[in-house]
Amino acid sequence: FDWQSGMLTRAVPMPIEVAEKNVRQQVEEQKALKEFVPKVTNRRPWQEQLTVERQKAIAMWLLVIEREDCCSRTGEQVKGLTENETLRILRDTLEMKATSTIAGRAYSMLQYMYWAISCGEKPFPILEPLAYRYVATLRIEGAPATRAGKFRESINFALHTFGLVIDPQVTSSTRIAGAALASLKTKRLLKQRDV
Repeated sequence: FDWQSGMLTRAVPMPIEVAEKNVRQQVEEQKALKEFVPKVTNRRPWQEQLTVERQKAIAMWLLVIEREDCCSRTGEQVKGLTENETLRILRDTLEMKATSTIAGRAYSMLQYMYWAISCGEKPFPILEPLAYRYVATLRIEGAPATRAGKFRESINFALHTFGLVIDPQVTSSTRIAGAALASLKTKRLLKQRDV
């Protein structure tokens, strides 16, 4: 159909090179449009989201540090201070650490703490027999394979960052390390998908 004359005309096939060029041109135009159209989301700006996540992670460590039986260098520093002063000290102490590291280590320590309390044990100071029992229980109960290793990382983090009082045998215990490794061996191997 010829739009200018209003008459039907015979359709002439378009050469393949011209068709490919037209398709490529349309794709490029669509990409250009997408770059200039702002994406509308209901999420917070990433800086604000990061701040909220960091505050939650610091609050988790506050639960650990403020326990009566938790003896630590940082715990002694915040004793008798207001909550704002305590949070300021914790923020300063953790300033050099990534938010994901702070949160992961805190979560792991809280899991241990709740487990010890549920068993009728005092979680702090962390003693080697109790730490081994926790790691062995994780393996026996089929906890995720990396949980025991994360607990060991959490202990070292708390020791070096907050000066948490820990039985020196915990960090060098071969049976804790062995139980954590045995747990890790149960992790299934990941297969890369063929692309």
